[in-house]
Amino acid sequence: MNGADYAQKENDYRATQNAAGTQAPTFTQAEIDALRLSGGTDWQDEIYRTGILQSHQLSVTGGTDKSKYFVSAGYLDQKGLVIESYFKRFSLRSNIDVNLPKWLKTGFNVGFVNDNGNVPPFGDGTRYVDILGQVISAVLRMDPVPPVHDETGN
Repeated sequence: MNGADYAQKENDYRATQNAAGTQAPTFTQAEIDALRLSGGTDWQDEIYRTGILQSHQLSVTGGTDKSKYFVSAGYLDQKGLVIESYFKRFSLRSNIDVNLPKWLKTGFNVGFVNDNGNVPPFGDGTRYVDILGQVISAVLRMDPVPPVHDETGN
């Protein structure tokens, strides 16, 4: 619903809350008309953006018949669909294989990953995953009447 539709439905609901139907409406007709002009707040437009993903990978390999090496580095930078969400990862991997005598082969493998990010929460702070606490779910239930910012810009 847009803001005007929501305000009208709220008034219709309040009118059914007593037998005489005389419950005072929440919104005046002037407020509903103003919402019809502005459309109200589309909270999904306020929290979502176009996601961007960069991924870079560089690998070097080589060696001789007695030894081989492989080195790989990667970088991932993702700006999420929800504003202020992101994920970054840097990885490094190296393999070295050496044939000493023909009957002995030795190797060394090492890997390193560093990542950090800011992702939407999975709930309201409880230890259980609470789908109703997620910003993605909550935005669908937000009242479209209030503006994003108040008169002072907060």
